[in-house]
Amino acid sequence: MKFRVWDSLDKVYLDCGWDFVIDESGRLCEVEGDGSLDRLNEQVLIVEYSTELLDIKGKEIYTGDIIHFTVENQSCYGGEKQGLVDFYHERIPTMPIIRLKNGIKHLGVGHLHAYLSPLIILGNIHQHPDLLKQK
Repeated sequence: MKFRVWDSLDKVYLDCGWDFVIDESGRLCEVEGDGSLDRLNEQVLIVEYSTELLDIKGKEIYTGDIIHFTVENQSCYGGEKQGLVDFYHERIPTMPIIRLKNGIKHLGVGHLHAYLSPLIILGNIHQHPDLLKQK
């Protein structure tokens, strides 16, 4: 599975290349010169996984991204929305969802994809947390 890594100390996304892997227990590791794995501090280095979906500009959408979209043909969720991309850890850990900025509802991207307008990445939770604040 594709992923990116946010360095919360330096406030940048790291160029992962072949230097980082996720081990069999799901922990972020750095590949040492001898091929051994060194587990990294996940409080500092935050792993964000690809949803394998693209936004309207062809940019890959990852957990941690804040997106804008419109829901059509759904009376309970209809209208323009923005929210945080995450995975549905509570039930289906591999299903991408959008947690709406009111913090209450979430939309399963997979089964609602037919009802969503093209997704637009506005930013990410680390560099633009203000995008999720209530107005």
